Amino acid sequence: MSLLGAYRPHLFISDIKMPQKDGYTLVRHLRRLPELRLLPVIFLTERDSTGERIQGYEVGCEVYLLKPFEMKELKAVVRNLVE
Repeated sequence: MSLLGAYRPHLFISDIKMPQKDGYTLVRHLRRLPELRLLPVIFLTERDSTGERIQGYEVGCEVYLLKPFEMKELKAVVRNLVE
């Protein structure tokens, strides 16, 4: 989290499956921080159940993309969120 505060990104891309903290928990934490609560979040993950996608949107991601993904699609999504 300290890196996010130090660099102030315009967009955050995360997987849900991570070693120490899952992506859902991470985004919940981001949404509680006033300076990061509006940061656009993209989940890029292999988890493809409807329940997991719903959970992603409920915690605050803007876009939920499945792996494998098309780079053109990711580029379009990123462009849309940062413009």
